[in-house]
Amino acid sequence: MITREELDRARAVIRGQVHRTPLLSTESLGARCGVRLHVKCENLQKTGSYKPRGGVNRIAQLSADEKRRGVIVMSAGNLAQGVAYAARQAGVRCWVSMLSTAAAAKIDAVRG
Repeated sequence: MITREELDRARAVIRGQVHRTPLLSTESLGARCGVRLHVKCENLQKTGSYKPRGGVNRIAQLSADEKRRGVIVMSAGNLAQGVAYAARQAGVRCWVSMLSTAAAAKIDAVRG
């Protein structure tokens, strides 16, 4: 289980490196589901998903030697984008392995 202290440390690490995405209410969809509903707009994140948060936090915890060696990620898209973004921000080499069936848009986004 992740502790509140760990969450607070992670929040401090990622501050300024990712967007604080809005939480919006959606009354019409909530009414259809019979609940009060909110959506977190992670599509507005720098990489289009919530994935960079974990990558930024984890890469920040690497030792100098680990950063020198670089990181490797295997993903079909969003995780690869998040880790590649985090690695670039930290100046860490990143090797990405993606499925041959990954969407071309995801591959292009990871390269970018």
